[in-house]
Amino acid sequence: MELSRRSVLSALGVVLSFSVSGCSSDSSESPTPASPPATKAEGTRQTPPPVTHSPTQTATHTTEPIPTPRNCPDEPLVDDAERDDISPVPEPPESLDDGATLAEYVADYEKAYQWQEWKGYGEKIHEFVLEIESEVTRLSDTAVIVKSDFAVVSGRVDHTGDGTPGHFDGAPYAVRYLLTTEAVWRTAKRYDTVRTVPEPDPRENGVLLECY
Repeated sequence: MELSRRSVLSALGVVLSFSVSGCSSDSSESPTPASPPATKAEGTRQTPPPVTHSPTQTATHTTEPIPTPRNCPDEPLVDDAERDDISPVPEPPESLDDGATLAEYVADYEKAYQWQEWKGYGEKIHEFVLEIESEVTRLSDTAVIVKSDFAVVSGRVDHTGDGTPGHFDGAPYAVRYLLTTEAVWRTAKRYDTVRTVPEPDPRENGVLLECY
């Protein structure tokens, strides 16, 4: 039986539709944009414990020169605080292999260092807290950097002397410690300048705190 003109055109339409669809599958597709990197939320902080640290150890070697200690101080530049809420200046680490131990060492050292900056308030300070988050980066077999992009001192201080201390917060800052088998260096900058200036590097401008 002879097909009608409408049936023929309908069949051709199906074939053409199939052909066009096949051609479109060969065309290049627009790449899916990469998701932006996640950013750490800032500006929200609860009252911290006396010392907190979140160490992360990486094995990143570098070509930057590691300083040799010169003009070592006769005594460590940081004194013991002689307070129940501040640990004494820690003894040198026995090795540079344990990131958690090194982070704890720096947290205790930094708290004692910060107390020297605040001890002028003396007995007016009823509580002294350091919050610090740190990352440990190995430079060589004999040197590591312990890096914190956020550290802040807080606590309670009696400004009026009436026995009713109020809460205080220091300015947040970034701090770096260079630990070697011979000595320890420190450098720091205010937190609000870390993103606009080169980050502090104790290999270049660190203060030599102690030789072992």
